[in-house]
Amino acid sequence: MIGCLQAHLSVEAINAEGLRGVTATVDVKEGESIALLPTDLIIEMGSERHSSAENAAVLLGRLQKELQWHKGMMPYWTSLPEGNGSIFCRHLFTKQEIALLQSDSMAEEIQGDQEHLHEVYNGRAKWWEHVLGMVPKTNLPRELGPEHNVTLEAFAHTACLVGAYAFACQRGRWPFHYKAVCLLPLMDMLNHRSDGQSNAVVDQNENGTYSCYAKRDIKAGEEVTQTYSPVTARSDHSLLQYGFVEEFEEPLLAAVDSATGFDMEDDTWYGMHQQLIGPEESKRLKGILERLQGSQDEDSNLLEGKPAPSL
Repeated sequence: MIGCLQAHLSVEAINAEGLRGVTATVDVKEGESIALLPTDLIIEMGSERHSSAENAAVLLGRLQKELQWHKGMMPYWTSLPEGNGSIFCRHLFTKQEIALLQSDSMAEEIQGDQEHLHEVYNGRAKWWEHVLGMVPKTNLPRELGPEHNVTLEAFAHTACLVGAYAFACQRGRWPFHYKAVCLLPLMDMLNHRSDGQSNAVVDQNENGTYSCYAKRDIKAGEEVTQTYSPVTARSDHSLLQYGFVEEFEEPLLAAVDSATGFDMEDDTWYGMHQQLIGPEESKRLKGILERLQGSQDEDSNLLEGKPAPSL
């Protein structure tokens, strides 16, 4: 038995181009709940440490093996974007589109992800990945069997959906909590607005359910939006992760002013318009810190304000 989603939300076209979004069906006051998603409607895939391609393979495996669950979730599956250019992400970049980026770091990021996607799809990895223990955690032949009929294009589309729609969620019960990647029906259809413009937030409750709360008063018929992630503050990373770019008066680029580049292990590095340092400056500062390492007496002199060694 699949649980019931409680929501004052409706999915509809929110502009003349047909972009789908979610609108409120009733007036909602600041702090009130707009939707509640029970735990059995949360679609868990794999670990948050796994790639979107690996988690896409897990999802397709679940769809094939858990037929009753698949049928019960059919309204959600049919609400997701289909193929034929309905979604855009790093897995679907063509060589011509990569060339238009005019960024070596972005091109390397995309090409590496596409190579990894092929490895997960084919179930094969390079010899050096076996040596270094970098083989994908799972692959499509393992999840569906070697005779599966999923095309590479369909698999890339699924990986894009997982990468753009999925949330990091906490699963299990204490003391066996673990982080997973999950899809949240309806809540994952809220469109993005930057932090100062979004009017709702999606949070996981202590009992594992998810709630969508109003950040301010929302009128019936008004679109309900959330802020996806701090990475949207940097145009290049937003394009890679979500397939869109926001317009900012002073746009930032992860490839230029972030010491971590496109690394997303720590969201705090991607604070909205927080000016960071680039890789070269990071290397220079690390060199200075390494040269400052000395004896305990030398460190004590520095703390006491005594002359420091020249740099």
